[in-house]
Amino acid sequence: MKPVTRLVPLALALATLPPLQAQEQAASPPDTNKKPASNEALKDVVVRGESIQGAYGNPLETAVTGLPAPIKELPVTVNTLTEQFIQDTSARRIRDVVGYVPGVSASDDSGATGDLLKIRGFDFIYQSYINGMRNRVSYDSSRRFSNIERIEIFKGPGGVEFGTGDPGGFVNYVTKKPEAVQSTEMGVEVGSYDYVHAYVDSTGPLTPGSGSFDAKSGAAMSDGLGVFYRMIVSGDSANSFRDAFHTDGYQVAPSILWKYAEGSSLLFEFDYQYRDQPYDRGIMYIEGAGFKDNFAPINTSYHEPTDYFDNHNTRSSLYWTHKVNDNVTLRVSGEVDTNRGMGNGVRNPSTFLLYGSGNEWNGNPTIRRTTQDFDSEMWAYNLKPEVLLNFETGSVKHTGLFGVNYAYTDTKRRSMDRYDLRPISFPVPVYGQPPILHPPGLVPRNFRLEEELEEFGVYYQHKADIGDKVHLLGGVRYDWYQDELATTTNVLLRPLPPLSGYSDQDWSGRLGAVVDITHNVSLFAGVSTSFQPQTGQLASGESPDPLEATSIEGGIKANFCDNRLQTTLSVYRTERENMLEADPNDPNGPFFDPDRHGDDQWCRVRSYRQAHGGSGYPRRLLLHGQRDLGYLGSDYPRQELLQRARLPGRDAPALRHQPLAAAGPEPGCRCGLRG
Repeated sequence: MKPVTRLVPLALALATLPPLQAQEQAASPPDTNKKPASNEALKDVVVRGESIQGAYGNPLETAVTGLPAPIKELPVTVNTLTEQFIQDTSARRIRDVVGYVPGVSASDDSGATGDLLKIRGFDFIYQSYINGMRNRVSYDSSRRFSNIERIEIFKGPGGVEFGTGDPGGFVNYVTKKPEAVQSTEMGVEVGSYDYVHAYVDSTGPLTPGSGSFDAKSGAAMSDGLGVFYRMIVSGDSANSFRDAFHTDGYQVAPSILWKYAEGSSLLFEFDYQYRDQPYDRGIMYIEGAGFKDNFAPINTSYHEPTDYFDNHNTRSSLYWTHKVNDNVTLRVSGEVDTNRGMGNGVRNPSTFLLYGSGNEWNGNPTIRRTTQDFDSEMWAYNLKPEVLLNFETGSVKHTGLFGVNYAYTDTKRRSMDRYDLRPISFPVPVYGQPPILHPPGLVPRNFRLEEELEEFGVYYQHKADIGDKVHLLGGVRYDWYQDELATTTNVLLRPLPPLSGYSDQDWSGRLGAVVDITHNVSLFAGVSTSFQPQTGQLASGESPDPLEATSIEGGIKANFCDNRLQTTLSVYRTERENMLEADPNDPNGPFFDPDRHGDDQWCRVRSYRQAHGGSGYPRRLLLHGQRDLGYLGSDYPRQELLQRARLPGRDAPALRHQPLAAAGPEPGCRCGLRG
């Protein structure tokens, strides 16, 4: 707890002393010899504290769309995970908290090392934002929360607000900013499986005279201008309920804020995060191996204790806000991100050799494994200048946002495997067996990938408040996207070719309205569109159109108990078209999926744009969902796949390997101290 918060009970107690003293004097016999009291001016008593409003729920106002506005006036669905909620749940990564957010779940992300999610049934990748800036370089490393003030989960297509992406939604991390009042917070947590976490968070004025309050009296001493700092350092280490698993990491996040005029500031943030978290493919399902309910024990892992995956991430960000006048504010955001990942681990891609014709164990006592070495380098920069407008026409209040966004990302990946065999006993593993080097008949693989991605967007949003009851929101955005890629599954056999790729461009839009029925209850409705470029080559030799999505959503928003309870009831329909599928008439066509680099995945694809009719192949993927009343805007989605993409005459593969248990120190218990 910060010192300011601890002063609240004491200040309230002191504030009640004068009335108590007056009551005692009234009850005592009057002293006729006492001289009349002189008129004296009492000193000001200032009581300050932290509001418990919205401790777990959405803040009353948000800038997740780019336009600062009360959430209840926006025709969109946003769930917020606050700093208090993150602390109370001892969450250390986004996978730890999405279980509390309806309609959001953790997704398979190459061994539970990253922050991939599913939002409203759609996969989520490259859709993490920090203070409104896209971060593409750290998707395979879990983001730490020590410098995070809140997490905003925006649901539905966000083409106008965020640019290209899948239509399920986006996640925006809002960082902690320097504060005017000096405070230092330290904490230690310990828990099951040798879990230890410690942190220090210090903030305050950096130059004399900066700040809004005197540290002792609490009286105002300046106009809030000056230079302020914040330094956050944290680290943790843990074993796991999973055998042969250990993780550790640390974070250093300094920031400096210069408020040089009313409504004008310059903020610099630097964030370095390190994490060693090996891959963990989860729990195996196999019948007849003696496992309870046919699932391997929750602790059993077929990896090695020596596996590691080191990730080094840096973020350098600069945010400039300048208030020209009451009508115009300029904002410029810039960011440079880097990522370096290095790892070595034992992989078991051949677990299918344990199975018979179905899901039953065939008696094979050994799992065939191989060692994989891998590393990656990614860096990106992002620039976003904006103009924020505020004006009135009669009784209508207007807020407009015009912006331009440019982003560049460079990626290099390398991996080597199949140069040894690391067999392990099944069903009871014995770790540490020596490798079999250069086994006959096994051809080593040396994968390479290089990619350069450019994105450019121009957008305008407008919010109009007609009186106090009607709130309109509209926006349009044009995005241009160019991706150049070179990849080979084995550079020893096929050299890395020159970069080649494709470009795409499309429009996104939003139109919606909110009508206040009462002071606490509002109706909202809206329609939004977005698009996602996709790689591939059609049978005609042309590039496919981007995935295009349209969503219609409407419902009720309500606030109760002085805005401490916020509820949302909504119904939405999201439709996506131009999905690709393999063409069964030409399975050897020139389409290569670089994400499946374990084997060559070559196939020709077909693309569809119509909604109905044709040769029996699915034209569109339709997802239906509904939102129910509940705390944090609870969402219990009902998802229905109306048409399933499956090749004629081919059944879906049987379940082989199911990552039900995410690696980490849970389940267990934690306790800690903060002060």
